[in-house]
Amino acid sequence: SSSGEYELAIPADWQVVTKQRLIPLPDALFEQYDLLECRCFMGLFPEIKRAWITVDHRLFLWNYEDESDFYSFEDQEQIIVSVALVRPKAGVFVDTIKHVLVVATPLEVFLLGVGYEAGKLAGVRGGGGGGGEVTLYATQISVPADGVAMTSMCGTSDGRVFMSGNDGALYEFAYQSEDGWLTKKAKK
Repeated sequence: SSSGEYELAIPADWQVVTKQRLIPLPDALFEQYDLLECRCFMGLFPEIKRAWITVDHRLFLWNYEDESDFYSFEDQEQIIVSVALVRPKAGVFVDTIKHVLVVATPLEVFLLGVGYEAGKLAGVRGGGGGGGEVTLYATQISVPADGVAMTSMCGTSDGRVFMSGNDGALYEFAYQSEDGWLTKKAKK
């Protein structure tokens, strides 16, 4: 028998993936994509119910639950090569910051604090928005990338941040609330 005749039996406990709903990207994102010069990446942050897209040096967050609440971050000039949403270390940030957005560029990796209130959305009557309200905070915490593009980043449940570089090395972005006598606020 040839491999063309082989049929794989699907286990009964597997579920077939079906499209439930199609959510188109907002027109504003397509307008930004038309301005693309170098790089574009996208993904999902289900913890805060946001889709994200980078267009060169700009980061956009969009509420995919109710297709509203479009937010842009453009406060830096380097091309964004990687983005991750992680838990913050205990005691480093104010209680309002529920997550940390790790943003990598060719020159540096920096942290943005993310405030998130589930079920609350500015501009929605009764505060019943499906995706909650997101606020970004500049933390002034960064480390140099030293010419290494961080291709993947993730965090642990206790707030540690790990990054893999295009040089094949694994890095940890170690950060604390303030500079110490012998330690910096952030190091790689």
